[in-house]
Amino acid sequence: MIFFFLFIHVCTFFMLYILSRNKYEEFTALTNSTEYPLRKLLPVGLLILDCVNYKFRGSYDKRLFNNFIELYGVKKGRSFQRIHWANIITIMLIEGIVICFYGMVLGIETITLTHLLLYFAILFLTAYGLGNEIKIKIRRRHILLKLDFTEFVNKIALLIDAGLTVSAALERIATDSNIERPLYKEINETLMEIQGGKAEMEAFENFAHRCRVPEVFKFVAILLQTIKKGNSQMASMLRLLSNECWIMRRNTAKTLGEEASTKLLFPMMMILCAILIIVLTPAVLALYSM
Repeated sequence: MIFFFLFIHVCTFFMLYILSRNKYEEFTALTNSTEYPLRKLLPVGLLILDCVNYKFRGSYDKRLFNNFIELYGVKKGRSFQRIHWANIITIMLIEGIVICFYGMVLGIETITLTHLLLYFAILFLTAYGLGNEIKIKIRRRHILLKLDFTEFVNKIALLIDAGLTVSAALERIATDSNIERPLYKEINETLMEIQGGKAEMEAFENFAHRCRVPEVFKFVAILLQTIKKGNSQMASMLRLLSNECWIMRRNTAKTLGEEASTKLLFPMMMILCAILIIVLTPAVLALYSM
């Protein structure tokens, strides 16, 4: 029975791979081997999504889409949503093959309800883990945005106080900063929108919605108020915001330090347990031999 299921799994996967291997290059080109180790097999999952005509209309899909928009932008959000589901499907198919193979090696002849429950539990944990990975990426991105934003506000307040316009100050900061950091990527995206003819107000609003950090929303509110009504106190308002951000940055750093300390507890407990086993095992064996 196990051999039959293994044979079906392998044949199905191989057939799907043959049918899809020359398709979906526009999706696989967006991925890298670090984030998607099975990127060359993603067409299998993408083909299944097309075969079942999945519509991506559920509430989970909407949240997922919003997360991918934040991570990769509006243009790539839908593509990465499809890639995410294709990755889950591909991994599940491979897990099915591996589980059937181990079942055959262990000599399991009959599939029981327990085996099926264990199989579906593994599939569920896979889907949950990959979904949780997106949340971790979003949280890491928010932390980087907050840490960089403090210095950014301080710089832009000084440049505006020196007589530069907001756009000129943004260009100066973007040129002198690390473009690989999320905040400066979004600043460059905003500058490209303005240079492409988009109104400054709309470009700054898009900037805030892409970042989704409260401090950025406050910053954009100050900019929009200045654009609409004019405000000679803009630099001082930005300095006040900078002071708030420094407090936020200190609290964020403190939280990260506490989390790091908590994460160290588990390996320390494991080491302690190992030491206790090493120390107590001879004594226990000596007692039993008496």
